[in-house]
Amino acid sequence: MNKKYIFLLLGNLIIGIAISLAMIAHLGTDSFNTLSVGINNKLHLGIGTIMLIINTLAFLIMLRFSKENINIGTFINWFFVGYIVEYAHKFLSPLLTSNSMILRIALLVISFFLLTMGIGMYMACSLGIAPWDNIALLVCKKYPNLTYKVPRMIHDIIALGIGFALGAKVGFATIIIALCTGPFINLFETYFKTKL
Repeated sequence: MNKKYIFLLLGNLIIGIAISLAMIAHLGTDSFNTLSVGINNKLHLGIGTIMLIINTLAFLIMLRFSKENINIGTFINWFFVGYIVEYAHKFLSPLLTSNSMILRIALLVISFFLLTMGIGMYMACSLGIAPWDNIALLVCKKYPNLTYKVPRMIHDIIALGIGFALGAKVGFATIIIALCTGPFINLFETYFKTKL
């Protein structure tokens, strides 16, 4: 199997596990998950289904404005990551749930690095962008002087605000993740491009 496809599949699996670890830590999570939890608080459809719906709406925008970013990776992320989160959480939660703040912080730090690594890994493959991740790329397309990290930070902060308004828990880590995700994705994507 081509190394790009291995990185694509592995990156998406890592993303799902990373998000579930952040949920177990209960100190806040990434903005997309915060938005998903907020919407799920109102609709009660399950995190996997909510992520699928959000990505479907983002895909409609993608279809209109950036068809060139659609490839197999778009569909893998769109249809599977939310359910990886949901089932990894069910499996890992009984094993890792703890009141120990040290363990919870450790889970959060591991989650953050895994999340940004997974996103950077699958984006480096150039086999399609997840509909959600494509939103910041659309801004970069319109304003070519911007690197991915700036619009990603703005995009994450907006999603965080909506999720919070809908009742999702926002911890101190949520703010840090919203501000740092873009730069770390950029770093990991650059690194993984050298490995392909």
